[in-house]
Amino acid sequence: MSAPETTNPQKSLEDFRLRVISEQNLLAWIRTGLSLMGFGFVVARFHWFMRQFSLESSTHVLQKKTAASQSGSIGLTVWIGLGLIILGVCINLLAGREHARFLDCLQKNLEYHPPRRSMGITVTILLAIIGILMASHLLYLEIDTP
Repeated sequence: MSAPETTNPQKSLEDFRLRVISEQNLLAWIRTGLSLMGFGFVVARFHWFMRQFSLESSTHVLQKKTAASQSGSIGLTVWIGLGLIILGVCINLLAGREHARFLDCLQKNLEYHPPRRSMGITVTILLAIIGILMASHLLYLEIDTP
């Protein structure tokens, strides 16, 4: 006969709290990823909006805009939008992987070691770069328009 296993109620309450906090963190990252995907779709559709808007403009602007779009260029806004969508998907995948790793450590009663690089800082830097690209593209469109 083996001795009955005793569980520490304080330890199980602490584990429960850690699990709930981890779930909240995962959901926050999922919201961030979904927001980036939605914003990426809006930015990508901005190219379509600008093309429609140029159809209603003067023929000079129309000729300049359609010449660029017919030459095979799909526009910087489409690439930025696609980048935001891909960034959102990557954030969701990385958050899910990190959450699963944390739960595995919690279940096996192992010490959890967070990643060396903060996902929040990485996302902040990437969004700053994308913001600079978007601003420069809009500035270019403003300068290019007569």
